Amino acid sequence: MHYDDLSASLDGGMRCLAGAARHQCSRGAVAQLVRAATFDEMRVRAAAQAPDPAGVLKDPAAFFRRGYSGRGRRAARC
Repeated sequence: MHYDDLSASLDGGMRCLAGAARHQCSRGAVAQLVRAATFDEMRVRAAAQAPDPAGVLKDPAAFFRRGYSGRGRRAARC
């Protein structure tokens, strides 16, 4: 599963992953999973979703910024 696929359709990606795992999910369960996997929801639960015992992250919520596929490659210059 590529990030671009999930960005285009998180619902479709969840269903695809469930199918690949041969797991049957109800529409309600998929809707809950999709909602929980959004950047907004992950930011709300950042302390639990991205624990940082070493104190490396300045802001755990910022870990869940809205990234774009390939963004890191374009930004990095060596």
